[in-house]
Amino acid sequence: MSKVSEAAKADELVLEDCVGQVVKLPLDMIIRNPDNPRTVFNKTTIALMAITIKEEGDVEDPISVRPAEDGKAILIDGGRRFQAAQEVELPEISCFVKPVMSDEDAFVKAVIANFNREDMSIVDKANAIQKIIDDRCLSNSEVARIIGLSYPTVLNILRVFKLHPDIQESLRNNKIRPGIALKLVSFPMDSQLVLLSHLEETEKARKEEEGEGSLIHPNDAALILQMRAEKLGIKPVSKKKKKKNFTSAEMVMNRILKALKTVERGLDDLMDISQVRIRETVDPPVNEFLGDFDRMIRIMEIRGKDVRNVL
Repeated sequence: MSKVSEAAKADELVLEDCVGQVVKLPLDMIIRNPDNPRTVFNKTTIALMAITIKEEGDVEDPISVRPAEDGKAILIDGGRRFQAAQEVELPEISCFVKPVMSDEDAFVKAVIANFNREDMSIVDKANAIQKIIDDRCLSNSEVARIIGLSYPTVLNILRVFKLHPDIQESLRNNKIRPGIALKLVSFPMDSQLVLLSHLEETEKARKEEEGEGSLIHPNDAALILQMRAEKLGIKPVSKKKKKKNFTSAEMVMNRILKALKTVERGLDDLMDISQVRIRETVDPPVNEFLGDFDRMIRIMEIRGKDVRNVL
């Protein structure tokens, strides 16, 4: 990492002039990322970071920030290091300044940085992936390429949304292993808590017999859940046919086709008006045709608004 820039020592620091550099910024100049993809922070990890920061007087790896409009800096990556620095009341912290960017681009960078860390919950990962999909109108395969994950991995993470909210909350707080929880996706959401309770009792009994390190393997969990579901008369969720995974280009083309259909309906309206006027008049005055023409233009303006709304 590059050395801290001397520009940070100036009384009036212009962050835009420090892009690509490491500078020291007062903590009160840094704004937390309102769209941080990580919602749960391990308090023990932050406490250990705080001890190290207090001893060293700074973070080992600079946090990443981007310039804000009001002259402050918005945190992109390094939320736990920033919290630890606040706990020990560090006056200033080393920051790597990135270029000005949109909130959407900053969110993607934060997601990529956090996904490389093992302790991020699968629920936070799923919410982050879904937000990128919604913000950018991307397909699952496209978002996989952007954040550097395989397509099957993205699909597996998004299966979290098929779990009961209480199970999602347990996952968020690392109270249940993802590999075990995702086996419950095969069953109706209103039956998942009952099945999970049985699975936890089974694992508890195994620990008492074989020791604390004896955990149920996800494959064994699937078999246990299947047997318990059959006993309780719970039927697995029927698998639906996979929907076509449209690319962004295909989605844009579909919008254009819808817009063209709207224009087509507008032209049909114009033809209807013209044909009626021609049939009703044998020798129509020019001013009547001009009146029809004006009405045609008004209809097309209305249809034009419909087209713009579709696009």
